[in-house]
Amino acid sequence: MWQTYTPDGMILTIRHDGEAWLATYLQRRFEAPTPEEAIRGALGVGSPADDAKLEEWIAEHVAALEAEPDQE
Repeated sequence: MWQTYTPDGMILTIRHDGEAWLATYLQRRFEAPTPEEAIRGALGVGSPADDAKLEEWIAEHVAALEAEPDQE
């Protein structure tokens, strides 16, 4: 399990079960095949988001997740 704070100060939790990514933000849970899709789904933002800072934040966190070994 991986956990971080979003730019608005809320907690985003991400899990990887080997086949899918599950992101939880507030009461919203979203499962997707990639960490980017899971994060965007949980946050409720499209691609690209209307907020440049949020886009940068997403890109940084996706890169960090993809660079780490499997998250369980």
